[in-house]
Amino acid sequence: MSTVATEVNDLEDIEISLLLDGLYRAYGFDFREYSRASIKRRILDLMHGENLATVSAFQDRVLHDAACLNRFLLGLSVHATAMFRDPSFYLTFRKKTSRFLCCSTVFTAPMVLISGSIRALR
Repeated sequence: MSTVATEVNDLEDIEISLLLDGLYRAYGFDFREYSRASIKRRILDLMHGENLATVSAFQDRVLHDAACLNRFLLGLSVHATAMFRDPSFYLTFRKKTSRFLCCSTVFTAPMVLISGSIRALR
């Protein structure tokens, strides 16, 4: 990597740290311990989506523009429900696995595990 490219990368890392620290100090959202490679990729994608050239310019917008802050938070958030949005997968999964779960000779009855409990209910 060239010296100029290294300097730009180092500056972006500093700017990202400042953005995340500012976000925490101003609003209490703490992304500082997230995977640095992942958060950097997301921030740079969001920054380019805002048509900004530097993370510092993006920081200014995120900290002073409520709409940009909302877009930023949505862009960084992991949408856990997305994995449940493929009904065909779950229908196939149910059809192919339910006979093993209900009719197995190892398990005579379905078991329900209760979080925080040692016992299983039948």
